[in-house]
Amino acid sequence: MKHGYGVYVEKNAEDGAEISTYKGTFKFDQKNGKGVLVKGKEKYIGDWKDNMKHGKGIYMYQDGKVFEGDFEHDELKEGVMTYASGDEYAGSFVNGLYKGYSLYRYANGNSYCGDYERGQMHGSGVFRYKQSENVVNGRFEDGRLKEG
Repeated sequence: MKHGYGVYVEKNAEDGAEISTYKGTFKFDQKNGKGVLVKGKEKYIGDWKDNMKHGKGIYMYQDGKVFEGDFEHDELKEGVMTYASGDEYAGSFVNGLYKGYSLYRYANGNSYCGDYERGQMHGSGVFRYKQSENVVNGRFEDGRLKEG
């Protein structure tokens, strides 16, 4: 039984290839406390509870995006997602999708501050265009301006 600080390497049962490596604390055979999980080209550094990402952490994805913030029961909860393109989202997540009042900054300088639903601009919001300095204050629906 794993208990305390340690290293656990998960291997493929068929060929013995390494699947993931966890370095951190265990409690009664489960990841609990602080730890680092490396799985392929992805990496998580942060808090664990009962074998799940739970609390503060940083997740580095294979495609170059990075999430820094709060996790709850292995799911993104609230924080900042920075994409390889330079775009950045700051706000809440539900089932991995943007949700609630949030800010999205595009790499080109444009930004949207307002409501999200199911990962899309939905509700009241303000879209600012950096190049033209235009500001659109309106209602959005399924990612598109409906009135404003």
